[in-house]
Amino acid sequence: MSSKNSGSTAQNVLSSLVVFVIAVPLSLGIALASGMPATSALVAAAIGGMVVGALSGAPLVVSGPAAGLSALVMAYVQQFGVGAVYRITILMGVMQFLFGILKLGRFINKIPKPILEGVLSAIGLVILLGQLHILIGHNMPGGPIKNILEFPAGLFSALHFGPTGTLPAVFLGLLALTLQLAWPKFGAKFKKIPAALPATVLVTLVSLLFVVPRVKIQGILGHMGHEWGGIFNPSTWITWTSWLGPVFGLSIVASAETLLTARAVQVVADAKNIRTATNLERELLAQGAGNVVSGLLGGMPLTGVMVRSAANVDSGATTKLSTILHGTWVLLFVSIFPTVLEQIPLCVLASILVLTGFRLLNIKGIIHSIKERHEYAMFWPLTATAILFTDLLKGLGLALIVYLICFFVNRKKSPQVSHS
Repeated sequence: MSSKNSGSTAQNVLSSLVVFVIAVPLSLGIALASGMPATSALVAAAIGGMVVGALSGAPLVVSGPAAGLSALVMAYVQQFGVGAVYRITILMGVMQFLFGILKLGRFINKIPKPILEGVLSAIGLVILLGQLHILIGHNMPGGPIKNILEFPAGLFSALHFGPTGTLPAVFLGLLALTLQLAWPKFGAKFKKIPAALPATVLVTLVSLLFVVPRVKIQGILGHMGHEWGGIFNPSTWITWTSWLGPVFGLSIVASAETLLTARAVQVVADAKNIRTATNLERELLAQGAGNVVSGLLGGMPLTGVMVRSAANVDSGATTKLSTILHGTWVLLFVSIFPTVLEQIPLCVLASILVLTGFRLLNIKGIIHSIKERHEYAMFWPLTATAILFTDLLKGLGLALIVYLICFFVNRKKSPQVSHS
């Protein structure tokens, strides 16, 4: 056994605390971007640690609500309502469980990278455009196009010195953005602490001088009990057939994101000489179980999250204990100290998501891929555009169909090797 893998329990406990303090503000921000109650994201974070962590086929992967799903969840909240999203999450978990039983992880894992990058870029743009409105103290007007068209008027209104102005929110949001961008430049010692954490803490303290919209946390145990009671009401399932498209779309995106995260974390673990085995099919089963439990208890969809997983490994985690404990800390903290979280301004969470959306958009990656003249590089921006002007399933389906046509056409054009 590797010496690094024999790390003490204390090392994994320390790592779990680091992931916990990262997970809470990020989860709250994702709830904001998804149009879901803050409590639903905290339930998902707790379940992602305790349930998925315990069953995981990728022990160092940390699961919870993810930015990559938030734009999809927001669309389903607007279409079906918050209550339906809990039911969709349950059905999504069942579908992921079936993916694991049927060993479909290998096929999901073969979705072409340019198309997956296009999906993430589209999601990033949706997050960015919506959260800019929250950052300046307003609500999101609607979809991506409407968010673009109404932003100039919203910004003018926000900067107005009067009853419609939201200057404190603009100031705090820009301060949080500045701190996050500047944080890595303070020195190597600070780089291990994700910039979102100090920005949230420091700007929240400054915000106590102002009146701005803040996070609202319900009693988490009461929330879970309420949703558990409502989930068995047959009347809430009448329209379940109309949810099958969203269920399939969420299942594919969440599963692909989890598998990509598991593969990336395995590479990092190998580089650090941490002995851990990754079983992708078992990880899909764990994700399925986690989403079923999350939905039952009033949690939003969850998936493996790269930011938290990377922090987990960097902090010295060597076993699943760290992941399980981080979920336990989330549940305990929000049950005992909800009023602490309710001091966080929405504009601060929006600043985190603006940067998250910009990174998911990955403009540098698109330009680099096209400059390299990769054969299928254009599928990246084309997939993103198709999703923005239709929806996830239609855009993804269209991109895959065109990709397959191009693949077979190019294959026919390639010269055949003579065996004479």
